[in-house]
Amino acid sequence: MQLTTAFCDEYSINTQDSDSGIPGVLIGRYPGDTYAGGNPWVLTTAALAQVFYRAAFQTKTFGLPSEAAQEQWSKLGITTSTSSEMAQALATSGDSVLLRLAKHVNGDGGRLDEQIDRDSGEQASAQSLTWSYAEVLNAMKARTDYFA
Repeated sequence: MQLTTAFCDEYSINTQDSDSGIPGVLIGRYPGDTYAGGNPWVLTTAALAQVFYRAAFQTKTFGLPSEAAQEQWSKLGITTSTSSEMAQALATSGDSVLLRLAKHVNGDGGRLDEQIDRDSGEQASAQSLTWSYAEVLNAMKARTDYFA
């Protein structure tokens, strides 16, 4: 939860997207990273979406998480009283992350590079990175599992 806040503060593209009404967040490897400009990474952003979808699936399947977990989710604004509401809120959060990611890759025909420039939102670094594709596919699989 602290990571999403840190990356919102660190990457101006997150502020620009939020100000434009685009949901979600782009995240990097860790706050303060300087490798190749220290940008958001496609694969870590997709992995975040996957976390939301997996949490949604677990909540849908097994009910509300522990009070400690609910407290952590509440830091992201996910506060609900029923497991179905929480599962839906978590899945919506995953969708938001992927929507923001899609906004930055659609102009390149859906090509998934290593990073997204922290200021311009353009893709950067290694082009067509296999690991980026793998993480987006993992997120999409987790989404399918939730909605199945």
